[in-house]
This record gives sequence, structure tokens and C-alpha cells, in this order.
Amino acid sequence: MEERKNIYEQYCKADSVLHLTGTQVDAIAIEEVVKDGVRKGKQKDWVEYYYWDLMYGNIPSDEVMFPGKETGCFFDTNFADYDMVVVWHSTDAPSLLFLYCMCHKFIALGIPLYEIDVHKARQLWSKSKGWPLENDFGERIYGLSGFLDDAESNVTEITMDRMLEFDALWKEIANNPTELRAMKDGRIISVSLDYYDDLILSVIPEDVSFRKAARVIGEALSFIPHYAVGDSFVYDRLIELCKAGKVEVRLSDQFDFKAYRATQILMEGYPEDEFDKDWLVDYWPPMQALMARRL
Repeated sequence: MEERKNIYEQYCKADSVLHLTGTQVDAIAIEEVVKDGVRKGKQKDWVEYYYWDLMYGNIPSDEVMFPGKETGCFFDTNFADYDMVVVWHSTDAPSLLFLYCMCHKFIALGIPLYEIDVHKARQLWSKSKGWPLENDFGERIYGLSGFLDDAESNVTEITMDRMLEFDALWKEIANNPTELRAMKDGRIISVSLDYYDDLILSVIPEDVSFRKAARVIGEALSFIPHYAVGDSFVYDRLIELCKAGKVEVRLSDQFDFKAYRATQILMEGYPEDEFDKDWLVDYWPPMQALMARRL
């Protein structure tokens, strides 16, 4: 604990800290916490996110992901310019995959890497407040105000043993071509795009009634663990299930297709003739416009 306290004090007193995360949304939340909290007034601090979605498709080579890696350049940033580099992560697949990626990178650079385990921080914070963990926004990096106050155990240096472990996991994943990655039994696995199709079908009642597609998507996401995919992915799979003859979709009675068509043509620049061919497949309407049922 004393060592962690010293690291926390180092973190608070550092002239500049680079905070890294796997998504832009989390970067915005972290920036608010950092600049309004313990790092307030540190003008040289920076929050950066990884702009590739590592959950989909094959992972590019190091030469593509880390241009100029001999100089330690990443996102046009030289890690050596900062007193500390901290990775924020939780237990969801996207942020863990990002953590593995950073350990892979920093082993090659020979620069210390630090972490803030948001899930652990949330557990400690919830326990101190006497609040159930599951009622506090799950495990994402939201609502973090107060999480780092007097919580030296939340900022830790990643040991070389852990970095080597995560580096090995990164290499295993990077060398395994796939369409999609998911979380199973606490591990990131490679799967095909139809991995969640049965789950999506399970939230559509086996009767003749139509349900709002947005509701189907929302319920499916509530059962998909660790935020591995978003609503647009589930929507795409719903359309693929429609093409496969497993689901039927139609427009909601409240949806004004003519107005939607005109808006897409005028505002988005879609060709008018394309809309009149097969708009449902080529130019899908908003998910809230569709109704769905199982066949």
C-alpha cells in the first residue's frame, strides 16, 4: 500500500501525464475527471484515445499501427515527453484489448506504464459509500467524479510480469484473423459476425406480432456482456437476419418514409434513383422506424 501511495503522490505531483483509453466517449469522460479533479490546473496533461476499433476485423501490423515506432511516436505523441503515461481500463473487452495493445507497445519502448482500473476503483468507491456496485452505471468510465480522491490504490504501475502476460495475449489475438471479438469466461475470443444472432432472435417473441426494432436492439444489448458491440452492429445483424429469412421487418405506421427519403436525398446527398430500387437493403432507415418479428 505504501508503494501505491507513493505512485499516487507521484501522479498528483507530476508536471505532465498522458491519459490513454480505448474509446473517444471514455476520453471525454476522463478529460472531465482529470481536469476538474486531482490533475486540475495541469496544462501539460493530455487525454488520447485509440482511433481504431480493435473489436472488429484483423488487427493491423505494428508498422501500420505504430508509425515511426523507433522514435516512440504514436498519435503524433512522443511518450517520453510525459512524466507518466496512464491507461484507463475496465473489465470490458474493448478496454482490455486496448490495455494489451499498450503493454505490447511499451515493452518495446522500455518506458514504465501505469494503469487506473476503473472497475476496481468503482468497487472501492461504492463500498466506501455503501452503494451497490451494479446500481452505479455498470463498469464504464462514467460518473467518475470523486473516484480518485484519496484513493492511492487506484493508480498503479503495471509490473513487467503483467506486461509480458498482456503482451502474449495481444500477440495471440493479433495473429488470429477474425471478423469480430467477444468476451467469454473472462477472455477475449475471436468469433464470426453471426456470433450474437441467436441472442438477437431470442429477444423477439415467437408469435405473429411485430415489435419495435429499437426495443429488440436495446434488449439484445442488455444481454451482450462487456459492451463488445454497439446498437449499429445489432441493427446490421437484424437486417442480415431479415435477408436470411429468419426475421421480417416493416416500417412503423408512424414513420414518414417520404419525408425520410427527401431528407436523405437533400441533406445527405444520396442518389434519388438508388432509393427507389431497394431502399431497405441499400439505404436502411433509422432503427426507430422499423418493426420486426420472427418467422
